[in-house]
Amino acid sequence: MTRGGRGLRDGEPGLIPLERVDILDDLKSFVDVHRMSEFGLHPRITPTIELQRTEDELIIVFEQGLGQTVGQFNFVQLFNSTLDRNLRPIAIHMGSDQAANVNMGFVSVFAGPPAFTGFTADRRKASLSLTAATIGEFTAITQVAGPPTAIFFALFPGAARGADVPQKLLEKIVLAPGTGLTFSTPLANQDIVVSVTYKVQAINPTRPVGV
Repeated sequence: MTRGGRGLRDGEPGLIPLERVDILDDLKSFVDVHRMSEFGLHPRITPTIELQRTEDELIIVFEQGLGQTVGQFNFVQLFNSTLDRNLRPIAIHMGSDQAANVNMGFVSVFAGPPAFTGFTADRRKASLSLTAATIGEFTAITQVAGPPTAIFFALFPGAARGADVPQKLLEKIVLAPGTGLTFSTPLANQDIVVSVTYKVQAINPTRPVGV
C-alpha cells in the first residue's frame, strides 16, 4: 500500500507496510521497531546515518585482583591513555572478601606502573596490536595511602560477595582520553577483585574530544 506525502521528498510516496504482530515480535528481538510518524523532512535537509556492525566493535575484557595486605590500601584502576578514543564500560563486577562495600571513582592521573592491557572479547581479533595507546590500560596498586580518586558510586554486596554496577549507570559513563576509573575498598587490610568489559570507540574527528 502507498500513500502520498509520506516520503522524504515532496510528492514522493512512502510505503506503509501491513502489520503482522507475530513477525514484529520476532523482529523486536534484533532491532528497534518504531511506528511511522506524521512528519517529513524538507527536501534540502539530508540526514546523516552512521551504521556500524556489532562485529566491528572492539570490546576489551580483563580481571584484576589484589590479596589482603597488612596496613596497605588496594585498588585497581582503568585508564584511557589513548589520544583519539573513548572508553565506554559495558559491564563491571566488583567484590571483596573483607570489605562490605567497594567504591568506584573518577581519576585524571594514571597510578601505574605496573601497567597491563586487556584482551579482545572477539578472539578473531587477538592478533591486533593491543597497546595502551590503542585500547587504554589498567593497573593494580598497593600503597599506604588510600587511592587517589573522587568516589561517586559505591556497591554494598557484603563481605565475601560481589555485585555488578547497574547497567543504567554504565550507559552514562564515557572515559575520554586522560581520564579513568578507580575501584577500591574503604579501609586498609582489604582485598579486592574487579572484572571489567569496555568498548573502545574512535572519536569522530568532526566532534570535540569526549563527545
